[in-house]
Amino acid sequence: MNRKTFPALLLACLVCTTTTGLLANPLAATRSSGQNYKDMMLLKCLSRAYQNESGPANDMGASAAVMLNWIDVELDASIDASEQLLNNALARDYQHPLAKDYKNIRFDALKCLDMYHGKALASQIKRFVSQPGKPYRSKK
Repeated sequence: MNRKTFPALLLACLVCTTTTGLLANPLAATRSSGQNYKDMMLLKCLSRAYQNESGPANDMGASAAVMLNWIDVELDASIDASEQLLNNALARDYQHPLAKDYKNIRFDALKCLDMYHGKALASQIKRFVSQPGKPYRSKK
């Protein structure tokens, strides 16, 4: 694993970690639809950012797809808006005061985190996720 893939893999692990062991069910089923949408968007962002790193990108992409099982979302209506949000986030040109120490670094993980905590994603959740504060499993 190189320095480029480590931040993405670490974030994916933080989002998907369980404390109950290797054969546990994903905890996404217990989180709200809004939180799961947010987590899915973070995974999609990281997957796209590190698409040339096939192992982590494939895992994050598959994890993002599985997250749809626990989100009550207007999927067709949200696709264009979510794609635009991802494209805008990754197109940012972040400059670092110590840029000479970070040659060829795009800060994609930081861009994804900023998207995750940003107002645009919060707005999408309000627009596209039904009852964002309620766990998906409790709606069935």
